[in-house]
Amino acid sequence: MRKKRGNNILYIATIITALAAPAGMSSLYFLITSDPSVRPLALTREGEMQAGRSGEANELITAHIHWGTNKVQNISVQGLSQDILNAFYGHGVKARVLIHETPGSNQVAVTYTVGASMIGPFSAYRAAEGISAAIAAYRLTSDN
Repeated sequence: MRKKRGNNILYIATIITALAAPAGMSSLYFLITSDPSVRPLALTREGEMQAGRSGEANELITAHIHWGTNKVQNISVQGLSQDILNAFYGHGVKARVLIHETPGSNQVAVTYTVGASMIGPFSAYRAAEGISAAIAAYRLTSDN
């Protein structure tokens, strides 16, 4: 009878360990790397916005997309802005995107502002080149 109870406790302990191990490992990885994409049980970006904690007042990085209205594009302004936001989010930095339509122009340019600094302009196809510079400037100006 005693042996059966000991097996039950071992069985339950094994199940609890198997269920908690993934969250524990990702917590440990997050503590070591500070990579926000692996936080266990973390709020998503959409969840933070719904909860009113999007931090928009504290965002220092703004991506300005100057969208020429005359050019036929094989990219959309919504797709470009979402790609930019995802790139910043992947680095653990919140940003916002402002879209400026430029009537009579056939160019698309992206400029990043971090505090008083302006980085760019970059063409739509080279917009990713300015993201690393903007993040570096953000980390220099913020107390993160």
